[in-house]
Amino acid sequence: MAYKLSIRDDAKHDIIKGYKWYEDKSIGLGARFVDEIEMMIGYLATYPEHFQIKTKKRYREAVLKIFPYVIIYEVSQKEGEIVIYSVFPTKDNPNKKP
Repeated sequence: MAYKLSIRDDAKHDIIKGYKWYEDKSIGLGARFVDEIEMMIGYLATYPEHFQIKTKKRYREAVLKIFPYVIIYEVSQKEGEIVIYSVFPTKDNPNKKP
């Protein structure tokens, strides 16, 4: 089944914020951060159910391999859609996770 991919504005903001933070640390590192996110999103589009459900609301968390972030998303079989809600830094307080 082909899924429609939707990235919420909050997740886009998270990516931009992470890009700027890493780019300030080292030129080019922000681009590597975005590349890893794009690779993971491509993986999710192909294998949306690979990562286990973490909450009662059916959210899943895809863990990035290089950078300490998780992509919080939901797979809607009924709608045929993958919705990315957040790109959350694991160094932050988990109670702040959306």
